[in-house]
Amino acid sequence: MLEMANRNSIMVDLDDPRVAHIATAMSSKSARKILGLLSEKEMSASDIASELKMPLNTVGYNLDRLIDSGLVLTTKKFFWSEKGKKVLFYRVADKKIIISPKWKGSSVIPAAVGIALI
Repeated sequence: MLEMANRNSIMVDLDDPRVAHIATAMSSKSARKILGLLSEKEMSASDIASELKMPLNTVGYNLDRLIDSGLVLTTKKFFWSEKGKKVLFYRVADKKIIISPKWKGSSVIPAAVGIALI
């Protein structure tokens, strides 16, 4: 289950499939390098590959994993390549991801009201 804890965070319970995506993305040294670079500025995949001296397919694979996990987002900025392909730009998601056991918020409110009445 994915829910918004507040505007700057995403709350994910342990049963959410995105937890596995986050773990997979963060286990990759290449993905961590990409995250570090994107934390400085928005870049295209080819710019990232050039800057980190990585093959473009490695960058693309890791970007896909980072996007699936919610750690990286595509921006509205893009340009058209000489071959006529749309080149996207990427940035780090400006959110904290909180992974926790299932939230049972619905049982907290009645308990709080019951205690207040007593």
